[in-house]
Amino acid sequence: MNKFTILAAVLACATGLRAQEIPAEGPTSTDQAMADALKRLESQEPGWRVNWNKATGTPKQVFGPGLRMSSKVETVQQAVEIGRRLLTEQSDLLGLGTSDYELVTAQKVVETYVLTFDQSFRGVEVTGGRVDVRLHQSGVVSLFGSKALQIAPGFSVEPGIAAETAMRLAERYQDVKDARAAQPRLVIHAHVDGRDAASPRLAWECELDGRQNGELVVGRVFVDAKNGELIEFVNDVYSCSLGHTHVSGSARRAARANPRLERSFALAESLRVEREAESAESLEAGGSSYSGNVMGWVNVTSNNLNPTTNVPLPGIEVVIPGVGTTFTDDNGDFSIPSASTTPVSVTIALQGRHLSRMDVIQGTPVTATQTVTPGVPAQFQLSSAGDAEFNRHQLDVYWWTDQTNEFMRSVLGNTGPLNTISNVTADVNEPSSCNATYGGLNTNYFAAGGGCNNTGFSTVVAHELGHGMDDVHGGIANDAGGQVDGLSEGWGDTIAMFLSGQPIVGAGFTTGGGSIRSGLNGRTYPDGGFSPGGAPHPKGEVFMGFNWQVRTNLINSLGSAAGVARANEIVIGSIVADAGPQPDAVMEIFALDDDDGNLNNGTVNYTALANAANIRNLPFPEIVVGSITHTPLTSTTDSLVPRDVRAFVVPFFGSFSNIELVYDAGSGSVRRDMLPAEFITEFRALIDGVAAPGAVAYHFEATHDSGATLRAPEQGDYNFIVGANQVIFSDDFEADSGWTSVEIATQNDWQRGTPTGASGTTFGVNWSDPSAAFGGSNIFGNDLAPPGFNGSYQPNVSNLLRSPTINVAGQSGLMLRFRRWLTVEEGIFDQATIRVNGVEVWANPQNGNLLDTSWQLFELPIGQFDGSPTIQVEFTLDSDGALNLGGWNIDDFEVVSATTVPMPPVEFTITPAQVDRGGFTLINVLGSPNAPAGILLGPNPGMTTFPGLATFLVGQPFDVIPITLDSAGAFQIITGITSNPNASGDLFYLQAFELSGGMVQTSNTSLLLIGN
Repeated sequence: MNKFTILAAVLACATGLRAQEIPAEGPTSTDQAMADALKRLESQEPGWRVNWNKATGTPKQVFGPGLRMSSKVETVQQAVEIGRRLLTEQSDLLGLGTSDYELVTAQKVVETYVLTFDQSFRGVEVTGGRVDVRLHQSGVVSLFGSKALQIAPGFSVEPGIAAETAMRLAERYQDVKDARAAQPRLVIHAHVDGRDAASPRLAWECELDGRQNGELVVGRVFVDAKNGELIEFVNDVYSCSLGHTHVSGSARRAARANPRLERSFALAESLRVEREAESAESLEAGGSSYSGNVMGWVNVTSNNLNPTTNVPLPGIEVVIPGVGTTFTDDNGDFSIPSASTTPVSVTIALQGRHLSRMDVIQGTPVTATQTVTPGVPAQFQLSSAGDAEFNRHQLDVYWWTDQTNEFMRSVLGNTGPLNTISNVTADVNEPSSCNATYGGLNTNYFAAGGGCNNTGFSTVVAHELGHGMDDVHGGIANDAGGQVDGLSEGWGDTIAMFLSGQPIVGAGFTTGGGSIRSGLNGRTYPDGGFSPGGAPHPKGEVFMGFNWQVRTNLINSLGSAAGVARANEIVIGSIVADAGPQPDAVMEIFALDDDDGNLNNGTVNYTALANAANIRNLPFPEIVVGSITHTPLTSTTDSLVPRDVRAFVVPFFGSFSNIELVYDAGSGSVRRDMLPAEFITEFRALIDGVAAPGAVAYHFEATHDSGATLRAPEQGDYNFIVGANQVIFSDDFEADSGWTSVEIATQNDWQRGTPTGASGTTFGVNWSDPSAAFGGSNIFGNDLAPPGFNGSYQPNVSNLLRSPTINVAGQSGLMLRFRRWLTVEEGIFDQATIRVNGVEVWANPQNGNLLDTSWQLFELPIGQFDGSPTIQVEFTLDSDGALNLGGWNIDDFEVVSATTVPMPPVEFTITPAQVDRGGFTLINVLGSPNAPAGILLGPNPGMTTFPGLATFLVGQPFDVIPITLDSAGAFQIITGITSNPNASGDLFYLQAFELSGGMVQTSNTSLLLIGN
């Protein structure tokens, strides 16, 4: 196998490329350009992996060995320049087309620069279209990809209706009047995170902020800019309730602050700096200051049932009329220098650096008024011990809003998005119960009732602010047309847990002391135990559970302080990346934990992260140390002949310290070291000869110097049988013989007929169906591409093909044998299986797409059904919503049993056939009593003829070792193997013979391989 063949095998078996169904018209030029670009990338260095975006057809995540772009990156500006260069160099692979890409995020988190670029076309933003680059500070790109909408060059961006017309239509569609939050803006609308191929539509995005029949309406109406049709309404209100109700959310970049809000953290900080400077100058000049301290009774614990404590209130806005404005520090103190000596009446309310305004829906706003005299510190007291519900929860909402923002800043710094969320407002004591909501930089907390306490407290506040944090870091993902992944719910719960330092969200939510959710839940991806398309809170529990397990694992491995700090860095820090579905968010966490840009070799805390992902069934970038490619051995009638087994083993980094063949011929597992063969990266080992009838199962294990073990196949074994085959049942599908197909979900596309050779390339994956049957005219397969079909199985299908009942009474050594042409996505997403009597006996590999390119002889021993009176065989196919390839194609199906074969006059065995230097092996010859005999031994295969005597299957040169068979016709000897180090890897061909009845009788051939 040459270098290029090896790379092609690595690409097919190791990268795990994903795709979706192939259009009937075949591959597009963009598809082919991406495929060619991916091959070029793989030719530079093997081991790249790709996760594809099913809506845009582009690779949303390309990762693996890392792409060296520069030496150490010192600044964000350097990182941006490298990111832009990557977009140019990898334009074809990313499917960037003729669109433009504007930098919207450039921030260093831990050791990685997070860069995101938003897509626009002819100056019009594409909703959700983006490119991502994750650049390690070492100068290696660890992850890049795009969700770039494919837009035809002739796409028109000229609207057919005016913005004002679109706004009136939006208000009419939602029955909301005079509720504008911003002027409509022109966008190219598409669901780039949906399940189906995204189609661009020019649209007006009309923001609404008002009420409809008393209910809050905050969201965006997308109106077709050509004809005024309603495309969709996206609700930007997010709820967190005991009943798990949820309103779908936004995919916008929400860093645009609401213009009706004026205060921000930036203003607070500038005022603080200004006042502190003025205060210092005033004090030096002998002036005085208006100063004081603000205290409030707050429940600073995570449990709503705990009492309040009188604590300093940080970040409170203090306005001295006619003098200036400042904010309290962490001790609740404030000071504004002034030359005045006049006392001033000052009122303190619950608003400040991170809460722009509090609206008290029931009750009276909690305030404190004091006369402040320069030089005399004033003491402001908000609320009192034991205050009633409506007062108490005003303080709690303020405190936890401020604390949540400060916690995020402790991880991310004083960033623009966090300045935006400092504009948030809060409505407290809403006249409803058992819920809290976020929407449009506004949070809402409900009064006690319905078995629930007031929801304005600790982790509920942090949860709602978590939605806001998600919002301002790119928008809350709304998987329109597909399944809401619950990520924003997971973010809300994660921020609440990490801030409070415990796994319970909403402790004391109910009057009985019950909580809402816990990071110690047992939910797993993708649906958290619920059906697709709903229940975002349980789905969010998957992500919160993963994050809490990461935090726990890091504490266990690094210690409490370091573990918490690292969890904050890589989990909370990853919110900057604005991930969509949960697997993308997990990928971002791994990327931040990486220290060299190579995700194939794991990350700094790989064990802790991988354990958490495995518990939640979340996909993650597993360590991939290399690839093993092997052509499986076919069954044979050669009894007692050892098999030479070969495989190509390619490391993606480091090296393999040990490569083993592991086989079982019915007497237990045997392990053999594999030795270098003729080609680079090729290795070989021997399976001892097996007498017919027999069956052998085998696999390979390669131990990497990192400690990881690579196995091929990943699950199960390769199989072959030894002996002649008796055909019990056969069907070439030329006529109807009783096979039936069953639809379990969505579609039954099993068809018997003539294949048409359908093919395609999607997401860089080439697949094809056969253009002709293996024999005759007809086959059975998934979607043979008759008129109206495209040859590809469809999303979310489950179906099967079932054989007639087959009589196997009295048979042994049963085996299935047929011709297969199968293309199917890796088994973690799509499953192609074979079942016998309802028992699964084969499945496609979990990792790596199975891509047959020709008819394959498939043989599968099913000896576990020996003794059964009858069997039925089922071929099944189950797909997810993404990559859809060609599926099953089956021809010349047979059920056979293994039988004995005529043995040669002389039987010859070497056990073991592979022996390390200095070891011993048993040579056994069985023939005629007392016959003179011999053994031919040579380094070459071949055919050597002695005219008139015999033909031997050992090539020249060879040695002849004379022996004599005993009275039982046997010869047996234990012989030693040379210790010469130069003998390692030497392979010898052997054959025995005897002289009897005036004739030379020969044995089966054998092999001897000298190991290390």
